[in-house]
Amino acid sequence: MKMLKESYLGDFDLLIYGLGYESRATYISQKYHDESKMAYALGYDSNTECLFYQKNETYFLEANVVVISGEDESVINAFKIELLKEIENYNSILIDITVMSRHRLASILDMLLKYSTKDTKVTIVYAPSVFVSPPNDITPIKKVSEITSEFTGSLGDLSKPTSLIMGLGYEKNKALGLSSYLDSGSDFLFIPKSSEGKFEEIVLDNNKELITQTENKNILYYYIDQPYATYLNLRSLILSVMDYSRPLVVPLGPKVLAAISVVIGRELYPNLPVWRVSSEHTEVPVERKANGQEISFTIQI
Repeated sequence: MKMLKESYLGDFDLLIYGLGYESRATYISQKYHDESKMAYALGYDSNTECLFYQKNETYFLEANVVVISGEDESVINAFKIELLKEIENYNSILIDITVMSRHRLASILDMLLKYSTKDTKVTIVYAPSVFVSPPNDITPIKKVSEITSEFTGSLGDLSKPTSLIMGLGYEKNKALGLSSYLDSGSDFLFIPKSSEGKFEEIVLDNNKELITQTENKNILYYYIDQPYATYLNLRSLILSVMDYSRPLVVPLGPKVLAAISVVIGRELYPNLPVWRVSSEHTEVPVERKANGQEISFTIQI
């Protein structure tokens, strides 16, 4: 399994989309959908009356996409059954993670990495949104756990301290609260940079207390639209801290980092735990329009 330097964006045998309430849920499918190929849209059991959810569902159904909706585990299990029926026929797969939860994208992506046949290309695509201000209130945290049960991680050498490797998002003090909760030996911060200057400014401002108390050498920046470089840098960091500690990756912030973390987690399985912080779908639904960009990377099995 390896990440390719250039994304494969040719013909796909299987297309997997997320179905959500944001208008950008259909952005990627409008560019790559082929009604003659097998396609699934994975929907939810909450907020289905909000914003564009029903319009998006109608769009997928009219485009001959199989819609599977429900709570996370039922959708993941139902999709796995369908996937394994034809997995040997899928040599090129597209998965659009734009509106998937981290748990869901991790589960589906890891499923593809585990079961796809040799030389299959799996392309992960994400449509960033125009800038939307973060919530004024602190985002509620309902669950801190492995991103999927596959990435609990082995206990390893318990005499070694834990190194917490976090991606930062723009929610105020979310990462700081996680750092305090886990009480790690040391923190490493991955700070996103993008073409949207306001986003970066708020990430820095809403995490300034954690950034201030973190050693400069443990603060790294990554460009959202350069997933290959991010993969190399994150993987290198993880391998280096493994020499003296037990790394724990929590990819807050842009979902591209979560997908890259899952790929590295599968490569280093079972020695790398990858965790998530979830509000369990209790956030107030917010519209996020696609900004016209497209971020992608391809894994060749």
